Amino acid sequence: MKKALQLILCSILLCTVFTTHAQKVRRTIENTKRLVFKAEMSRLWIDDAIWSRQAILCLVDRLPGTEETLYRLMINQEDMGRMFTKYYGLEKGDEFCQLISSNTALTISIIRNKSSNNTEDLKAASDRMDYNVKRIIEYLIKVNPNWSKEELSYLMLLHSQLFDLQLQNRVTENFSYDVEVFDKIITETYKLANVLSEGIIKQFPERFE
Repeated sequence: MKKALQLILCSILLCTVFTTHAQKVRRTIENTKRLVFKAEMSRLWIDDAIWSRQAILCLVDRLPGTEETLYRLMINQEDMGRMFTKYYGLEKGDEFCQLISSNTALTISIIRNKSSNNTEDLKAASDRMDYNVKRIIEYLIKVNPNWSKEELSYLMLLHSQLFDLQLQNRVTENFSYDVEVFDKIITETYKLANVLSEGIIKQFPERFE
């Protein structure tokens, strides 16, 4: 009787140990999937910030390799579209790709007009950019209720303001402040990427189990 009781207790203990271990393994897998996804999202948005800056340098300073830089910048928007397609389907992914690509085309237009001091076309492009950013925000909160309109508006408005400041400082050759602003852009871009990735993880938890 005593041996039987011991066997039962050992079995219970082993089951508890195995269950606890399995739960730890599952949590580790979930955390790994989330971390990988967050890293992928951050890479896309940081790439966008880096290649946008490179576009400023090429267009303002008239550097060689401008067309290659602009092409690489546009490719990044397609990569963003593919990322969204994984979770929202082809139609919504294409819609996001078109919105973000339009934003990038306007970014290039703003840089060109700012560097050539074409104030009339610059204002037109800037106004269209503001409108397009609002369209992107509306798109995002429509497909994912976990994203706050107020938070996205703040982050994207700040991103636009820092971009304008960066461009202004490059054009006026205020290089030290130009570099300082770019550091701020990287910091804020990480924040935006984190908000977007957290929203997707909350909306599709089963994809990260």
